[in-house]
Amino acid sequence: MSFENICPGAKKILQPSPEEFRCLECGTKVEIWSDEMSTECTECGSTVSRHKEAHCFDWCASAEQCIGVMKYNKLKRAGMITPQDAPPKPSEDAFHKAPRKKKS
Repeated sequence: MSFENICPGAKKILQPSPEEFRCLECGTKVEIWSDEMSTECTECGSTVSRHKEAHCFDWCASAEQCIGVMKYNKLKRAGMITPQDAPPKPSEDAFHKAPRKKKS
């Protein structure tokens, strides 16, 4: 397959690469490939996950054809693709809002 003329959004999925994350339990560095949502920590066995990011596959009508039906379905089962009628919710730590002061 030639990757010259592919959609830029598909590149990380069709040409996956390892990304480094830290285990929240023990601090060990672990690799999660760009086409995976999580992996198991090699040190303590905990699940290490990436945050779900908005992606063109969430809304693009051609997503299945762009990356292939099997890959699309695998990513959807893994939670990396969210159907367009259910956009990803921001993580709790994405917005740090100061508590509101009560009016006196």
